[in-house]
Amino acid sequence: RMKGLRGTVLDPFGWLPERRVERALIAQYEADMAEVLPLVAPPTEGAVRALAELPLAIRGFGPVKDAAVEKAARQRAELLAAIRAGDTPQAQAAE
Repeated sequence: RMKGLRGTVLDPFGWLPERRVERALIAQYEADMAEVLPLVAPPTEGAVRALAELPLAIRGFGPVKDAAVEKAARQRAELLAAIRAGDTPQAQAAE
């Protein structure tokens, strides 16, 4: 079987654009958590939790996943701005 190739340079699916985005999202998530975890305080706790759960909203394949990634990126920017400012972001109505 070819399972041994997963995650290596020889992985035939590893260099598809969608897989590259997935790897970039993982690195971005790790960097975000390293930045915001020291900033956890009662005013920012909800925003930090929302940021930590944001990857759970990224699902699907192809255009569905692309749309979810774009939406998550917008939410990420808002949450990071609120956390850096030491605020809790305003609750937004569901779309």
